[in-house]
Amino acid sequence: MLLNPNEKSHANLIEIMDAIDKFYLIENVQDINQEKVEAKLKDIVEISREIMKTEWDKSKKIFSI
Repeated sequence: MLLNPNEKSHANLIEIMDAIDKFYLIENVQDINQEKVEAKLKDIVEISREIMKTEWDKSKKIFSI
């Protein structure tokens, strides 16, 4: 599955993943906070579930599941 940056939930997921990437840049390593990373990972799981549910619903309609 590919993310569609034109869809709000997909864009939110991309934004969170980019934020995690920024945590691990050399200049930001000193500022890494385990709680911040865990919160972002929790957000990723939550949004991913929402996206997967939406895409599953679309698939069911297309393939008459």
